[in-house]
Amino acid sequence: MSRDKLETAKIQLSQLQQSVFEDLGLSPILNEMSGDNVYLKQVVLKTWFTPMLSKSEIEYRQEAVADSFTHQSEINEIYQLVTQTVRRAREDYWTLSSGSASYRVISSARKIKNYLKYLNELMRFSNRHWNSKNFQDFFNNLDNVFSPAKMTDMNNVIDAILAENNQSYYVKLLDDFSSGIKDSEYNLKKDSVTKMVDSIRDHYEKKKSKFSVAERDDNSLNAITEYENFAKSALAIKIVNTANEFDNFFDQLKFQTAFLLGVVNLRSRLSKYVPITFPKVSDKTHIQELRNVTLQLHLGDKPAVGNDLTNSYLSLLIISGANQGGKTTMLRAIGQAQIMMTSGMFVVAKKYVSALHDGIYTHFKREEDSSLKIGKLENELKRMAMIVDVVTPSSLVLMNESFSSTNEYEGSQISAQIISGLVNSHITVVAVTHQYEFLKLLNLDHNIEALFLRPERKSNGNRSYKMLVGLPTKTSFGLDIFNKFFHDKPTSKLNT
Repeated sequence: MSRDKLETAKIQLSQLQQSVFEDLGLSPILNEMSGDNVYLKQVVLKTWFTPMLSKSEIEYRQEAVADSFTHQSEINEIYQLVTQTVRRAREDYWTLSSGSASYRVISSARKIKNYLKYLNELMRFSNRHWNSKNFQDFFNNLDNVFSPAKMTDMNNVIDAILAENNQSYYVKLLDDFSSGIKDSEYNLKKDSVTKMVDSIRDHYEKKKSKFSVAERDDNSLNAITEYENFAKSALAIKIVNTANEFDNFFDQLKFQTAFLLGVVNLRSRLSKYVPITFPKVSDKTHIQELRNVTLQLHLGDKPAVGNDLTNSYLSLLIISGANQGGKTTMLRAIGQAQIMMTSGMFVVAKKYVSALHDGIYTHFKREEDSSLKIGKLENELKRMAMIVDVVTPSSLVLMNESFSSTNEYEGSQISAQIISGLVNSHITVVAVTHQYEFLKLLNLDHNIEALFLRPERKSNGNRSYKMLVGLPTKTSFGLDIFNKFFHDKPTSKLNT
C-alpha cells in the first residue's frame, strides 16, 4: 500500500491526537476495523495519524484498498500467513546475547530457514488475478528475487551451515585470522538477500583442511575458538544482516496487510445500501451525501442522512442554527472523512472532493470534569494554545461550541479573534456555534469569506438533519425541544 517503507513502531497518541480520536467519535470505527486484535488497532491508529500529503500517494494506496475489496479472503489469508511466519521465525530464534560468531551464524541461519519456508507459501498468492499495480509489482518482485534457482541456492547455503556440527562452518582462514569471504559494505537493495548467496556459496563446497588438538590442551582449544570467531565474523555479519532484511520485509508486510484487512473489515460491516467512494484531491470542495461513519454503523441497514457541501475554496465553514439538528454530527463526519482520506481509505459518501490537510485538530466543548484544577474557560484557552503552537497553513481545525463556558459576549469576542487569526493564517476552520454575537463580530473582518450552513427545520419544528446553505438565525429554537417533551403536560407536573 506504499512505494516506500512505512514506520511500523507502536504509536502513543499525543494529547492533541487523543482529543481528535475522542471528539470525532473514532472508537466505534476502530473497533469495527480491528475487533479484539490489539495489533490491528495499533496499525490503524498509526496509519490514521500519519497522514499522506500528496495526491499520488493517496491514489496509490487507494488502488491497493480497491484490490483488497475484490480479494478479501486472500488479504485475510496473507495476513494470517505473515503473522504465523513472524511468530515462528522468532520463536525458533535464539535470543540469548553472545559475542560468538558461530552462535550468531547458526541462530540467524535458523531464522532465515523459517523465512524461506514461508516465502514459498506466500508465492502461491501471486496468480490470483490482482488488478492493481501495487499487488502485481509486489508479486513480480518476489518472483524475480526469489526465483526457483535462487531459492535453491539460498536453501543449500543455509542447509550447509546448519548441517555442520558444534555450530561450526568451515571457511578459509587467512594469515591475519580473517576469512576468505569479503566483507563488502552491506546495502539495502531489493536483491540484497541474494547477494549473501553469491559471496559465500562456493565456500562450503571447497575442500576442507583439518588438524587435531592434543587431549586436554585447553589453551589450544581456547585459541582455536578465538581464531574461529575471527574467521566467521564476516560471515556472521552477512547472515545477521540477511536475517534482519527478512525481519524488516515481513514486518512491513504484516503492517500493510493488517491495515488493508482493517479497511476490508469496515467495508463488510457497512450496509451495501450505503454509498462509499474514494476521495479525490482538489483545491475545490465538492461533497455529496456525506455520512457520519459512527452513526451509520449504529443504524445498520438504515441509511443515515447524507449532507452536501460545495465551495470553490473552503477557508471557513460556520454551522449554526436549530438545536439537535445534526450540526455536530456533520462536523464529525467532515473530520472522519479527512482522516480516512489521508490514510488512503474510502469515505461514506456519494462523492468526496477536498483539499489535503497535513494535520487535523479538534477543539470541542467539554462537560464538567471534577478532576480539573482550573476553570473551564482557562482549560479551553490552554487547549487552543496547544493547537496554535503546532498548526500550519495546511491544517484543519474543527471547533464545536468553543468558549461557551463563559457568557455570550466574552465567548464571542474570544471566538471571533481566534478564528480570524487562524483563517487569516490560511488555516481551514469548520466551526459549530450558537454564539450569534460572534457571527456579527466575524462580519467585521472583511478579509474573511465564510460559508454558512444551518440545519433544516420544518414548519412544525421537526428536524430533517439536512444542512442547508443559509445565514445564521438569532434563535436556536430550543422551544421546539421543550415542546417535544412537555407538550400537553399538566401545569402542576411542570411546576414540580
